[in-house]
Amino acid sequence: MLCGGAQIDTSFVRLLLPQLRPADVVQPVEETLELEPAIEEVERKLILRALGAAGNNKAQAARLLGISERTLWYKLKRYGL
Repeated sequence: MLCGGAQIDTSFVRLLLPQLRPADVVQPVEETLELEPAIEEVERKLILRALGAAGNNKAQAARLLGISERTLWYKLKRYGL
């Protein structure tokens, strides 16, 4: 881990740890076996989690997700977020 001081700040650790809430648990998309709707639902929830962890900072959320800011903006528009 990279840290600016001798101690690791708890807010930094929280960004790295998954914080599952009931809303984050992936629910089957109408019990379908279609891959695309299921992937979109997972992607949408991950984007929301990244935005929450980044304090709604889009650049930081994109870095957390490992995607470009442009891709994040596209997905935000696509999912109506």
